[in-house]
Amino acid sequence: MNPILRSTCILLVASTFCGVFAVPVIDTVEDPVLAVFSQSSNKGGIGEKQGSITDLEEKESVVVEHEEANPTTPTPCTESNKGVCACAKAPVQTYVFWPGNGSVQRCFDVYIPSSASASASVPVLVHVDGYGSGKLGQGWVKEGNYYGFATISIGSNNKDGAGGFALEFGGNGIANNTRLTPCSDSDSRDMPYLKAVFGFIATQGSLDASKVFTEGFSQSSMFAIYIAVCFADKVKGTWQGGSGLAKTGYTPIVPGKQAQCSFTSHKEHGGSCCREDFCTECQYWPLWPRTCPNKMIDCIAAYTNDPIACGSDYYMYEAMVSEGNDARLLSFKPTSSVKGGHKNPQNKVAWIVGCLGIADSCTAACSSSFVACVGSGGVEGFERCQDKIKTGELSDCAKGCAPTLTMLRTSEDPVVSLSEGRFGGETNLAKAGSQASRPNCNFGRFGERNQCGVDMSKRPSGNPPPPPTDCATPSAPPVRPPTPVPPPVTPPVAPPVPPPVTPPVAPPVTPPVAPPVPPPMGSHCSAACSKEFVEGCIPHMKQYSKCRKALDKGKGALKGLCKRGCSDTSDMAAAKAAYPDKQKKKGTEE
Repeated sequence: MNPILRSTCILLVASTFCGVFAVPVIDTVEDPVLAVFSQSSNKGGIGEKQGSITDLEEKESVVVEHEEANPTTPTPCTESNKGVCACAKAPVQTYVFWPGNGSVQRCFDVYIPSSASASASVPVLVHVDGYGSGKLGQGWVKEGNYYGFATISIGSNNKDGAGGFALEFGGNGIANNTRLTPCSDSDSRDMPYLKAVFGFIATQGSLDASKVFTEGFSQSSMFAIYIAVCFADKVKGTWQGGSGLAKTGYTPIVPGKQAQCSFTSHKEHGGSCCREDFCTECQYWPLWPRTCPNKMIDCIAAYTNDPIACGSDYYMYEAMVSEGNDARLLSFKPTSSVKGGHKNPQNKVAWIVGCLGIADSCTAACSSSFVACVGSGGVEGFERCQDKIKTGELSDCAKGCAPTLTMLRTSEDPVVSLSEGRFGGETNLAKAGSQASRPNCNFGRFGERNQCGVDMSKRPSGNPPPPPTDCATPSAPPVRPPTPVPPPVTPPVAPPVPPPVTPPVAPPVTPPVAPPVPPPMGSHCSAACSKEFVEGCIPHMKQYSKCRKALDKGKGALKGLCKRGCSDTSDMAAAKAAYPDKQKKKGTEE
């Protein structure tokens, strides 16, 4: 080891920097950390300025060792370069690097199943470890090996976000119709890190860069969708467990008050930020899912008694569908055996793989055999029969096939809304379009009870305007490269055939045009009317008949949106059942 490097490390250890911050050794005292030591030491190397190193070979060796110890691209973790990262044990590999300006070390863990190769590349699941440094648990190794996908676990050591969250959302937590997708390097310190992760995927022949998915739970799943939208040209789909889209002035309110407060405001005021500094610039969090031509899948799962997520899942479904994406809403109901709450569904990985289509779907014959195997066994029966597939006892099922929706429903049976009638590799299922089944929980626009403690004069009035439809904006994601299409084969041209003799045709007789028939009274209420009725009036009045009376008399916010006498939509009819006369609905279903 170069004597200059040795003396540097000794000084840094004495000051507790070497083991904690892994400060890079460089050949100049212009670095602010080394500059501190140059002022306090007059002994060889550290206390001397760059010009005192006269031997060219010695100077060059310093540069080379700096580059090896502090790589700027993901490099396998070793004892000499691990710094603040912990090198994982095989079969997991940790990669370390100093992205961006090289001032902060980052790392991520990778597991690639042994079956993967350049001729048989595998899908990639990016697991968001938002409250940790990105260590990959053995559970993911086991599941990835069985279903045949690679897993990359990302995280950070910063932990300065809400609740100690380590990764940084974009735009200071502010997204609105002017800035739908805050995804630039200046929006989030993690952009260079994420770009390096996707760059790594692109260079690995055993990884299928066209089948990259992201996954997380709660705030980590908010970051999973943030990644997916910002890198929509590289991500095929996302699993959002226990989350969705937070909206300003709407419940549910997430614990970090995102969408109601900016990141800096919450950091300063904590839980009172709504009262002290309500965000009038905010509209959405973490961003609006504008992906333009890069169509993606979003599997959104929550229990109806989850006070953090239920309702936000519905908002994300609506937003995804409005942007032409494939939204799959899974609304789980707690039961006597599954308590629900703020959790992923039971048999989580099977739901993730099945919904996103990470592996090929099981056949219809397998699905029938599996359902017969589970019977009424529920969650435990599902696990037992999954084990039988793994051991080959269910001969109709191929090992590693992704469970179908029918198979998964033997574990838990959620209310399912599929915007395009797709689930994993299954097609031609019931299409919900833009009309998802509304989750059975209370959510909607802020009412008179002053949620979040916000000054009600600052509360957004009415429904916010929809996002602009133009994709050619600075916040639009890049376009996913199209799949190469071979040129069409041109058939030989037949000799021309003389045209037939056409007899004269009598001019057509145009029938008289009937006057337009006005729509009958009692036609269905418009979508805008239904939305205000369910999300605006019902949460405020807590009684269907009062809202219906206001609609029919043309009063309040319904006046400009609803036609008097229009008949209930399915959502309005559901509200009628949920909010009958002289009965208030409880906060969440137990």
